[in-house]
Amino acid sequence: MRQRWLGLGLMLGLLILEADLSLADSSRPYIAEGVGVLLQSDQSAARALALQNALREALEQVVLDMVAPTALLEKAHSLRTRLYANPLQYVLSYRVLWEYPDPSQKVYRVGVETDIAVPDVERALDALGLSRRTTPRQVVIFMAERYPGQTSQTFAAAGGLVAEVLRRTLQAQGLRVINLDPGRLWDGQETSALAVGKQIKAAIVLVGWAQVQPAPPEKAPGRGFSQAKVDVKAVATEGRGTIAQAHVETMAAAEEGGNSDAQALEQAAVEIATQLMPPLLAYRAGP
Repeated sequence: MRQRWLGLGLMLGLLILEADLSLADSSRPYIAEGVGVLLQSDQSAARALALQNALREALEQVVLDMVAPTALLEKAHSLRTRLYANPLQYVLSYRVLWEYPDPSQKVYRVGVETDIAVPDVERALDALGLSRRTTPRQVVIFMAERYPGQTSQTFAAAGGLVAEVLRRTLQAQGLRVINLDPGRLWDGQETSALAVGKQIKAAIVLVGWAQVQPAPPEKAPGRGFSQAKVDVKAVATEGRGTIAQAHVETMAAAEEGGNSDAQALEQAAVEIATQLMPPLLAYRAGP
């Protein structure tokens, strides 16, 4: 599924975000993905819901950039009913970057690049009594999947389960994760990821790889177990080099109706995020 997803992204266009990410901009592009549940194989309805959710996700990214997480929790109901209920009123334009049905998850996925009217969002936040915060440190995530016997690897931007867990954790702690089109691929070298991070004005680049395979019989307590190996390095774009690195190996069995590969990867991703968060939050740019 992963390879198909990347292939579709490549077919729909190779894009790299090169916008000025200053909060003073009147508008700013954001890339987001939405999903819609497939009911009775109705792809049209699922696509419409996925598109709406993608636009809402983009709007939520803007708000996360502007407001501290604690303040967002206090006004969660107001944000949901007065701001997020109609994301189109803050979208100047959008284009679909990728879309496809995902039968294994029973959903339809749509990825969009949106141009958000930042001043309009600021006025809405003012009306809700949410004050602005200083610009958060910006992080970009590059992850590569590796398979048994494979030596080469290719980075995809913030793609996959591990990257999604890292993204949610970082945003919950007030860091901003820059989204890029996952159809754009980079060679699996740290220098390549770092060059892109500098270009898009990220303060920190998270670069790593993830591998999942059936657990060796001598390590697994029974059949149906998967073993995940995840390694992630945090590299500063301004003179400090590597500021943190974590390597985790986990084993998991599928829960009822679940997938052991996904379970193992998610457990590893949560542990990686736990290890990386203290040095990321403590980091201050400078030589």
